[in-house]
Amino acid sequence: MVNKRPAPPQGPSRAPKRTTPDRPEGTNNQLLSLPVSPIRLLPNQDPITLDEFLSWPEIPLPPAIPAFHDLEPQPIRVGLSRDLPLHKQDNYIHNPAYEPVYLIPNTRSSTYSLLQLGGDALPPTDVLLHRDFKDPKTRLFVARNSLQDYHTRLTAAVTTYHATLQTWRTQRRNWEAGLLIALGRQSPEETASMIRSELTKDKYRPWFVGSSSSSSSSAGVAEYTNPHTLRDGPVAFALRKRLDHVARTISDLTEQLVQLSRGGDCEALGEVGGEDVLDDANPGLDRARFVDWAVERALHWRLAAQTGMIPEFLGLVDLNLDLGAVGGSEEAWRPGREGLFMSGVQGQMPWGLPAYRFQWEIQRLKRAVNDLFEAEIMDLLFGVEEWYFGLEERERVILRGVALRFWPMPAGLYKNVGEVLGFTSPFGD
Repeated sequence: MVNKRPAPPQGPSRAPKRTTPDRPEGTNNQLLSLPVSPIRLLPNQDPITLDEFLSWPEIPLPPAIPAFHDLEPQPIRVGLSRDLPLHKQDNYIHNPAYEPVYLIPNTRSSTYSLLQLGGDALPPTDVLLHRDFKDPKTRLFVARNSLQDYHTRLTAAVTTYHATLQTWRTQRRNWEAGLLIALGRQSPEETASMIRSELTKDKYRPWFVGSSSSSSSSAGVAEYTNPHTLRDGPVAFALRKRLDHVARTISDLTEQLVQLSRGGDCEALGEVGGEDVLDDANPGLDRARFVDWAVERALHWRLAAQTGMIPEFLGLVDLNLDLGAVGGSEEAWRPGREGLFMSGVQGQMPWGLPAYRFQWEIQRLKRAVNDLFEAEIMDLLFGVEEWYFGLEERERVILRGVALRFWPMPAGLYKNVGEVLGFTSPFGD
């Protein structure tokens, strides 16, 4: 005979009883207050009980709290996956070879991840990186800029969400006021006075969390109306924390880029022939146009330094001396003299970083160095220098190791420069 397991003793369930409007008769609905949500926008009244709510003939529902449509950092396609081993997914054999790989900023580790479309992370060794993204510093720079764009979009979305919440709060107050009037708790004049009072507080205390009634104190629920904590509600509070975290991550990535940039220069010009050298000793150089171009560079940088946009760089051209204004010398300014960034690790860029980058792009296109002196290219270089001067010093340091196509210029300027110098945005449209 098989021994049977004795049946468990039948006793009352320890599970908490769920209180609903259709509970058996005898349930004390007076212990339940409405709104069920802890959010209450009209204070200074006792909680509305469930029986009172059910006695309202129309029983309208309160307006729903608006949802926030979340955003994510924009993925950037940087290459293809290599011929990886087959693996099984959802009962299918899957070959992940040569699929698009995307760079996604990683806010947890202040770096980035390389992900396939399905979300699988890959090490850089398993990725055929596009030539624009082979440099680790470039990838870090792109990740930082992607987070900056995400922070901007998220800030705008949060601002819009707060405006939506303000509209919702007005609707919610009107709903609560109508319920109080219908129950005979308040007169229309009294509720109108409360609404006017709350409107004045709306900017700094839009949400109330908890209950303010004396009857609720027995249940251990205390009023919580601190305007400096959950004043915007749980969703908006979480979004504000995320914005702060993203800002800290951007700062961390920027500091990493600054440290990397201090360790060396941007890549040198390629196989530069004698005809590609910006020097008055170059017989193929259009010397007259070069002098005009060089003087414009010096004037522009000197003006930026005098107006405080950039610091006084060691080696900056002294126009008063070089143009013969000092000592009565009539000697014309000579391009071979000391120019911008002639000292230390900046010796490769005698005419400033933007001009160096333009020269690099001209060489990449196998165009003559004299093309730098065309009016259209000079105008674009002047515009890029203006934007460059407006950056913070650490941003200018970071750009020293970044190709021109990755510079986060304004969209219109970037488009014009790209059309003339023959490159498109690595990030697509």
